Amino acid sequence: MNKLNLNSFFPEDMLQLTKVEQTEEAIHIYLKSKTKNCVCPKCGQSTEQYHGTYVRHVQDLSILGKNVQLHIKAHEYKCTNTDCNASTIAENFNGFLNYYSRMTERCADFICSLALETSCEGCSRICKALGIKTSGDTVMRLLLKRYQAMENDFMGDKIGVDDFAYKKRHTYGTIIVDEEIHTPIALLDGRDGTSLRKWLKNNKHIKVITRDRASAYAKVIAEELPDAMQVADRFYLHQNLLEAIKKALNHGLPATIKIPHTKESERERETGKKIAQDVGNPPNYSEKRYKMICQIQQLLKEGCSYREIARRMGVGRNTIAKYRKGDPKELSMYGIHQSKLDIFHDFILECLYSGKSKSKTVKSVYAKGYTGSKSNAFDYFVKIEQREGKTFEPQPYIRTQTETLKYRVGSKRKTADYITREGVFKHIWM
Repeated sequence: MNKLNLNSFFPEDMLQLTKVEQTEEAIHIYLKSKTKNCVCPKCGQSTEQYHGTYVRHVQDLSILGKNVQLHIKAHEYKCTNTDCNASTIAENFNGFLNYYSRMTERCADFICSLALETSCEGCSRICKALGIKTSGDTVMRLLLKRYQAMENDFMGDKIGVDDFAYKKRHTYGTIIVDEEIHTPIALLDGRDGTSLRKWLKNNKHIKVITRDRASAYAKVIAEELPDAMQVADRFYLHQNLLEAIKKALNHGLPATIKIPHTKESERERETGKKIAQDVGNPPNYSEKRYKMICQIQQLLKEGCSYREIARRMGVGRNTIAKYRKGDPKELSMYGIHQSKLDIFHDFILECLYSGKSKSKTVKSVYAKGYTGSKSNAFDYFVKIEQREGKTFEPQPYIRTQTETLKYRVGSKRKTADYITREGVFKHIWM
């Protein structure tokens, strides 16, 4: 019968298995050190002088869902270097257990791998179910420790610096991005420039730095790397220009500007008149229907009955009764002109073909007396486009300096309208 050799799961040249105990909740494995010397971590000198022994209690990977605790009887050495300030040296089992660690390296590797695929809190819950005792904070400390121990890759001489919020209005940090590979290379605490100053002292090869308008970053960069080129983001250049224009307008324009009324503006105020003469063109009508109505009325004058007229013309009696009286031109408009915009049809065509936009054409039609909705007006324009076989551009014209300004319309008794300085600013910027 084959037996499991537990010694093979531990570094046999450093540790020796002495005892194994099992309870309902955990498995306790007792080990003792076999080393004869130790290297001082401060001065690097090897020593063989014992100082004493102590027991280390560390956690290992679980076995079948049970927590595994290692109890290692380790040695403590004295440093023989008189110039070294280390009095005693704790034994280090390279690759298996580091200084002052509370878990083995393979256990820490498993936790970090799981945390990268899930989250710190999610990893702690999964480990608890597997029999490994840890918390979300411990997982986070492990990840940070391993990140700090990683070797920094080569980075270029162009970086971007910006701030970010761990929690808005409470905790902020600084992120540094390599502009050539577009990858974050460092996360620093705070945004006051202190941490950035320390980082720049260790990276003097930087030549170009893109940043926002934060004065703290600008001051630190100028002091630590005076020869480096500082580049402002496009958004902040626009913002600087915006503030300069606003400041110039504040000095050069009054808060309210008067726009005197003209004869044309006075005429456009009278929107109550909706007669066809305001349009400037007679309304369209169907020539075919006009001829049919004239023929019906002529036959009725000759004394023909409804049945006789229906037989001759091939129309219904209701149609004959509908057109028996009235002006043929007005009656011929029925069935084609069913919109409030029909009387403005030719005027709309004139505006659209002259290059006016649809929005501006709607305003002109409202000035002529149209009282319907804008959506109906735009639907009417679509029908015109289908009939004309042409698509009119929404904004084919070039705006003038004042035609898009939103102003406050004065009352009829006033001689001028008004526009605010803020309105002028928005028009220039937009």
